[in-house]
Amino acid sequence: MRSNGVSLVSRIARGASSMGPCFSRASSLALMRDPVGPGFGFAERARMLSQTPRVFVGEEGKDCAKPDPISKIMSLEPVKRTRYCGTVKRSDEYVETWGWLQSSRSITKNLLFFNIRDYTGSLQCIIDIKEDSPNAEQLRSMIEKVRESGRDSVVSIKGKVRMRPDGMVNPLMKGDTGSIEVQVEEVQLLNASKRKDVEKIAISSPSPSSPSSTSSSTTETEGWTEERKLKDRVIYLRTPAMQSRLRMRHEISLFLRNFLSGNHTGFESLEQVPINVETNFVEIETPTMLRKTPEGAREFLVPCSQIPGEWYALAQSPQQFKQLLMASGYDRYFQLARCFRDEPLRKDRQFEFTQLDLEMSCVSPPQLFDVIETLLQQIWFRWMGQKIERPFKKMTYEEAMRRFGSDKPDTRFGIELTDLTECFEGLTSSSTSFNEILQSKEGKVMAIKFPSFTDLGLSKSFIPATFGKPVETARSTLAWAIVRPDHTWKDSVQTKHLSETEKRKIVEKMDAQPGDLILIVLEKKHEKAQKLLGQMRLSVANQLIEAKRLDIENIFNFLWVVDFPL
Repeated sequence: MRSNGVSLVSRIARGASSMGPCFSRASSLALMRDPVGPGFGFAERARMLSQTPRVFVGEEGKDCAKPDPISKIMSLEPVKRTRYCGTVKRSDEYVETWGWLQSSRSITKNLLFFNIRDYTGSLQCIIDIKEDSPNAEQLRSMIEKVRESGRDSVVSIKGKVRMRPDGMVNPLMKGDTGSIEVQVEEVQLLNASKRKDVEKIAISSPSPSSPSSTSSSTTETEGWTEERKLKDRVIYLRTPAMQSRLRMRHEISLFLRNFLSGNHTGFESLEQVPINVETNFVEIETPTMLRKTPEGAREFLVPCSQIPGEWYALAQSPQQFKQLLMASGYDRYFQLARCFRDEPLRKDRQFEFTQLDLEMSCVSPPQLFDVIETLLQQIWFRWMGQKIERPFKKMTYEEAMRRFGSDKPDTRFGIELTDLTECFEGLTSSSTSFNEILQSKEGKVMAIKFPSFTDLGLSKSFIPATFGKPVETARSTLAWAIVRPDHTWKDSVQTKHLSETEKRKIVEKMDAQPGDLILIVLEKKHEKAQKLLGQMRLSVANQLIEAKRLDIENIFNFLWVVDFPL
């Protein structure tokens, strides 16, 4: 049996070998020996071990004194940083910093430029060897060290800050770093990167607090597939885009806590968006594992080894707990809740996500609207640079479904649903498919318009391939028609038997122009048809965005959908 003291030394030895240089097996085994012996308590053993010299077995079997690897690591001189790379000022005379090697360019054997960066920005460094320099050989070895290092190696530098020559200022670099450079006196390679295929990172690195940080950094990660992001996760998280997003998320989370807790002194007050609302919420963390409930989304199950055959469910939302808190007297509660849902992945939904969850008791709808609108207005102005107007627009559930086919409509673009039922009033359609819908109790003929479809150069087969699949899955029927320049139709099987009068009324009702595509869903239940057309509407918008016919990226239309059916 080994005592606790020896086990501790064994663990330290293995940890040191993994952090520092590779030690021989004999050295590791010697370090794991117990020079104190059993019979001592943990504190006494630790004190005696620290005073006991280590003896290692050499290659030829002779004892030889070697430094303890723990002592070797602890004796390393700490890497100092007087400034971050992007915060170096013109007024600085001397700087010590470190970062990732971004690029290097050798002009001559005695002149080397290289850039290092961190999340704050980039810094240009120069090693310039003069003929009469007393440490010329040392500087040349530094040049070789930098030249042989792979991109994204971790490098520390020390040197003097000086102004760049006239005409050499780089306006793309953040702050003063575009007009200065560091004349390096010492370079230390902290961790070498062997990768030679790392993508170049943009020099400009916007501040996470700047309003344009999100939009200006979205192009820096273009071309990264999901597989590449997972494989090169460390490199991907170093990009200015990801640095900005994660740091902005931290800042917004901190603001949320201060704002909802009523601590308005925790952030700067802005005249453009004053805060005239009472908050005083209490942040309470609720359990993640709970008993499985039948309602809502499908839950992840976690088996319990202590109770065979039983399991917990991961909370899909804190709904039960916040109702408990309201009844317990915590009339204003919030938390940044982690939620888990075993559902098919969507654009706005993953297996796990974080949401701002809050609940209020004994309040009217206007009071609730006031808190949420003030919060969103503050966030959008502080981090997006956009002042959103209050009060937000309100729309009933019935109107949202009738116009947009969704209970969370995207109102940044038109393409609204059109009810074509009145186009057939007093007429008996020649199309059997249309007659079945018109004669059913809840049946309505509804459609949307894909403007300028023919201008996008898409083939006829694109229509059923893109819009037909969700309709077939729902066991409904898709009818379509393309309006020709002479106002005749290039149509599907379902619309071929419509009369000219019916076609003319449909074109007038939808204000269809030559080149437009009319998409009609034939479904006996009009609510089901609305949802299918709502999905098609988003698909049409995505096609127009890809074709650069629709630009809604920086448009934010906030909307309250009220009067949901219970």
